[in-house]
Amino acid sequence: MIKLYQKQFAPVHNDQQAMKPNLPILKLSCCLILLAVTGCSGDPDRAQIVGDWEIATADHLMGQVIAEPLDSESANDSNANQPPRMLIRFYNSGYLATETNMGSISTQKQGNWKFLSYDAQTRTAKIQCKLVDDTTDFDVIVENENTLRLVPPNMAGLKKKLKFVRQQ
Repeated sequence: MIKLYQKQFAPVHNDQQAMKPNLPILKLSCCLILLAVTGCSGDPDRAQIVGDWEIATADHLMGQVIAEPLDSESANDSNANQPPRMLIRFYNSGYLATETNMGSISTQKQGNWKFLSYDAQTRTAKIQCKLVDDTTDFDVIVENENTLRLVPPNMAGLKKKLKFVRQQ
């Protein structure tokens, strides 16, 4: 009877080992919980730029871009009758997309962007954008959480900072 009793509880020793916490899994779980509690959105200065931004002064820009009146062929274009619009999307992943509709001009460009630095005193971020084959560094002035001033990456030759507002 004693042997049966020992045999019956012999596997308990193995169960006790199985109940010991697996240290690598425990450490990983703690790290994931810590990231979730503290927030894992990354750099808060970079996060100010991430999002969809629409130009606030599209009418004024359209007047500069299209100095000549539209010819009859351009006037019949479906984009020619739409209100001017420029949209820039800075994705958290580093992807960049721009969309411009200014009369007969309609373009979409994709590329990448990188956050380089942020000066809290001047509220100016330095970013690098690559669209098509052009890589350009830009200063972005963060006026507030919903307003940026920057040279649009898809119009780097403009050299003039334009006002963009966050889209919801």
